[in-house]
Amino acid sequence: MKKIKIEIRNLNGIEPIIKSMNNFQNNQFIQKQGCGALGNIAVNNKENKIEIRNLNGIEPIIKSMNNFPNNQDIQKQGCWALNNLSFNKENQIEIRNLNGIETIIKSMNNFQNNQFIQKQGCRALGNIAFNNEGCLALGNIAFNNRENKIEIRNLNGIETIIKSMNNFQNNQDIQKQGCRALGNIAVNNEGKLKLKFQMNK
Repeated sequence: MKKIKIEIRNLNGIEPIIKSMNNFQNNQFIQKQGCGALGNIAVNNKENKIEIRNLNGIEPIIKSMNNFPNNQDIQKQGCWALNNLSFNKENQIEIRNLNGIETIIKSMNNFQNNQFIQKQGCRALGNIAFNNEGCLALGNIAFNNRENKIEIRNLNGIETIIKSMNNFQNNQDIQKQGCRALGNIAVNNEGKLKLKFQMNK
């Protein structure tokens, strides 16, 4: 699979996906498939994550999710794509600058019963708060993404993550990603205060 992803990039196959999404913004099938394709191409491939950002590929994902907030399939694929792309510091900043944090939180709130969206949303928010690629196991965050943590807090993302964990108490993946996301966000002093307040409600 890794070789195929490299080949797609080397053959300039990422750009046509992004162009297709931009040219057919009202076609829900193209939007869903485009989000899924970009998410798959980004998985475990640092260069592809960078290439997607350099080709302005993050924006059509967020735009697609915002244009079709009630389309569960687009929301699933969009959260999947943003989660995979968010394992890169510059991508995290780009997602925040394009209001992608708000988009993820809205998706999680609109589809509170969809376990896939909840898991991918928790992962994406945890990654966006995180600033050290490849260090997921630490459960801690580096300190340079203070703005992302504040943005998550200000958009009630902490409450959304806690709600997700409460709604799916027996889902190990959601619990794991929720704990990781809250741990990453809590490193920031303001986040710690908000988290303490939410937990005591």
